[in-house]
Order: sequence, then C-alpha cells, then structure tokens
Amino acid sequence: MHAQYEVGSITKEFTAAAILQLSEAGKLSLDAPVATYLPDAPHAREVTIRQLLAHTSGLAEYMPANDADLAKPTTFESEMRAVAARPLAFAPGTTFAHSNTNYLILGRIVEVVSGQSWDTYAKTHLFVPAGLTETTTLLHERLPQARRIDETWATATGDIVTTASDLVKWAAALASGRIISANDYHAFTQPQQLSDGSFIEYGLGQYFDTLDDQPRTLAQGDTLGFDATDEYFANQQLRIIVLLGAEGGPRGVSQSEQLADRLFEDAVPGVAAKTAVRDDAHAHALYVAAIDAMSGLTQPAFVTYHMIGTSDGLPMSFSIQGGNLWLNIGSGSTHTSWTIEHRTFDYRSNLVDDANKKEYTTARSFFDPTWYGTERALRLGMLNTQDPAPPKNATPSPAPPIGPTLRTIAVTSVMSPSLFNIEDRGPTACANGDPARALHLWSRALNRMHQISDVAIDLRSHRFCMMRYSIADTFGFHGVVQQNFSDVGGYWMQTDGFLDGTLRFMGISGHHGIWRYALTDMQFPPALDLPAVVNKP
Repeated sequence: MHAQYEVGSITKEFTAAAILQLSEAGKLSLDAPVATYLPDAPHAREVTIRQLLAHTSGLAEYMPANDADLAKPTTFESEMRAVAARPLAFAPGTTFAHSNTNYLILGRIVEVVSGQSWDTYAKTHLFVPAGLTETTTLLHERLPQARRIDETWATATGDIVTTASDLVKWAAALASGRIISANDYHAFTQPQQLSDGSFIEYGLGQYFDTLDDQPRTLAQGDTLGFDATDEYFANQQLRIIVLLGAEGGPRGVSQSEQLADRLFEDAVPGVAAKTAVRDDAHAHALYVAAIDAMSGLTQPAFVTYHMIGTSDGLPMSFSIQGGNLWLNIGSGSTHTSWTIEHRTFDYRSNLVDDANKKEYTTARSFFDPTWYGTERALRLGMLNTQDPAPPKNATPSPAPPIGPTLRTIAVTSVMSPSLFNIEDRGPTACANGDPARALHLWSRALNRMHQISDVAIDLRSHRFCMMRYSIADTFGFHGVVQQNFSDVGGYWMQTDGFLDGTLRFMGISGHHGIWRYALTDMQFPPALDLPAVVNKP
C-alpha cells in the first residue's frame, strides 16, 4: 500500500483537476481556444481546452521516435516545434485519439495561468489538499532506475510517483469537494461528447466502459519499468488498484489491468457469471478439440496473395537492419498494398511493395498465412524476432506435415489448456458467418508469452476461425492482433485481421491506432522460384 510507483498517464487525472480548479477560480474557460493562453502553441486557434482534456484535438504526438533522445532534457518549445510540423489528424471535436501532447499543453496552461511551475502547483493545490503524503513527481523521485526518461518529457502528462494508499486518498478527495466542486466532479466522471452529439469512452483523464456489463471507471498508465491501473465499479462501490514493477501497455494489454480485471471477477463472481456461460469443463474440452483439429491440418507447399492494409492512425512500412526485414509502425493514416509469395517448408516469403516496387525477402511469421505461421508467431513473437537462418535447400512435399517437435513445442509452450483459465462466452459467428463458439482465455501465470486472449471455434470443423493475442513490449509497440481464418482452396488459411495498439516511447504510452489488413487473390501454385533478393537499407 505504501510502496511508491510511477503511474504514468494516471497523472492526467491530476492535470484535469488542476484545469478545473483554475476554471472555477475564473482564470480560464474550458471552451476558450488554446490561443487565449498559449498563442504560439500549434493549432492554438483551432483547438479548445475542453478538446485537449477529452483527447479530441487531433494534435500529433510530441514524443520522439528515438528512445535515446528521451534521456536528455528538453524544452516545451522544442516539443511544440515537433508537433507544429505535422497537421491535425482530424477536425477538432470530431474524433477521440489519445495524444500526450494534449496534456503536455494543459500543463503549460496551468503554469501560465497560475504563475507557478507544474511541480509546485501540483504539490500546493492537489497533493496537500488531498492529504497525499507519499506522492511526488519525477523531478523529486528517489526510486532506483536502471534507465529513466528525463522529467522534462513527462511533466503534466505522466510524471506522478505515488502509492496505492495515496491513490485511494486522491479518489476520496476528488469526490468530497476538497479539490474541485461537486458540479465539476460530475463533469469529471462523465464521458465527453463529440461535435456530432455522440459520446466517447473518455472523460477528463479517465476512461469509462464496462466489465462483465458493470460500469467501470478506468485510469491506466505505464512508464519505464512501472505499470499501474486504478479501476472503480460504481454498482459495487469497489475500487481496485494494481501497481506493478513491470512495463505495461495499452488498454486491454497491460498486466496491471488484466490482474485488476481478474480481481474484480474474483471479488464478485456472481456478476461475472451472468455475462459468461461458465462451463469450464466444456470450454476446456472445446479448446482441446480445436487444438487437435488444427494440429492435423495440411498446409500448401506454396501460396501467393496480396496483403491490402488500411491504417487508422497506425501505418505499416518496411525497413532493413542488418539484412533483416522489419515492420515499422508509425502514426498517420495510409493505405498499403504488398504482393507476397510464400513457401511453407522453409518459411521464406518474397514481398514486393506495390507502391514503389521495392522487393524484400523474409522468414517472419507475419507473412505466413497458414495456421503454422500463427503458431510460430505465438512461440517466437510476430514482430520482434529476427529471421531464422538462411533458407534451407529442402525439397517440399505437396502438403508438408507439421513436424511433431514443432507441434509439441507450440502447444506446450504457448497453447496448452493447462496454461490458461478458459471461459465459454457463448455463441458467436466466424468472419465468414459460420456458427462458432467464443472462448476467453487468460494466463494462469500472467506469462507475457501466453498471449492468447480470445478465440472463436467453428462448430462445423472444430477449427479456430478467429484468434486474438497480444504483442507486448515490441520496439515501442503494445497492442493486440486478431487473425481470422477460413477455408480457401481446400486449405485453412488466414483471410484478414488487424493490429490495434499504442506506440510507446521509453515506457510512456503515446499514439494509438489500428491497422486492418485483408489477404486477397490467394492462389496455390505447384511451384515457386523465389528470387534471391538481398535486403539492403
């Protein structure tokens, strides 16, 4: 209860409260343009303070791509120059998109309007009135760190260091009227509205959603080496705080949030049981049957297809490092089209970027559309493992069977039913409309390589037709992958999917986006003469 942890984006609650305090004092207006207080801020005349609070501004993320830069002190002016160089992602007020830039600017507005530094204002007007005796900021942090981000990068967007005990005090102080008025507290705890009248799942520094059909308020944050979640369930008047000394990820992926969710379901099992058809024996049996059915699949010796990608804030591109092909994950919205030839006996894929006709070769599992490509991704990681040794001079059979060693490793290390708690979530449908059963899984040991979270099992073939799993701590990207499978030409192949996640820099969550892709024009030629492409930067 009294051990200090960095809590990352939970800081945004404190920043929002500071803005509301200044509004109550008549020192600023939530609906005033940013230019009223910071005339030189990027897009200052287009964006309001309320839009900053709700992450509906469209401002680009200010964090740099190079992690090494984050260890060096910076300035607000330098950070804003990086944002000013990029256009708004959307018209302010029309869409929700998390960007640390919003709360960085809010922190500077607090300083300008109050005449105090963010650190001083937070201590004087937030920590002391709330009775927080174990809370500080990165500027005064005394926690041991092997590496750290300089405080000038975090400030009002993610620099608070606190304890579970103080977070409980903070929540009580907010609700009591000691920090902000009752009217503002009501606004603080309500989803915000877009310009079209619809509501988003975000209020002022907090998310609002449901778990097991129960309303939930959620604040989640992570920094370098720390992962924090604060959940409140109004119907049960239950608050769950989990602070871990481990790097987390975006919503739906962080270990602290997963653990908090399990604690809630353990605390109120009757509530959870109403939303999940809990027949563990049946769920386990169905899962085992699906593994058996998938393990018996044959795969094509060769396959060609197009991968068409559509980015909603999470574009994909290629780069070469040390002769290996890497998938770059950035920010923005683009379309991609790649022509791919793949042979299954040595995992080799030849790729052509249709936009520039550049050619690449790789053995990464991401470009293997067979079920065995998914097994490899679960065992080795989809994005962050280097390519294996150069292609073998092997002679493929028409339908090479999966080797017993490979199958045993995959099932034992990452898919065994003994590794997971499994829940039957009831009827669903495969992407092609076939009837299916939904199962939800979570690792008994919270092992990061036990990545599977959800599957759908085709009731006709007992095969997985959908699998969802996590990508965690992969070169600044945390998120989930969903892959859909169906019969294509007599083979059970991946047909489409998506990556949904957040870019992170030195442990601080940044830009969120989704990349959706579809595999089209799939063919199974009797042979492929893959060119000997040499990957060069």
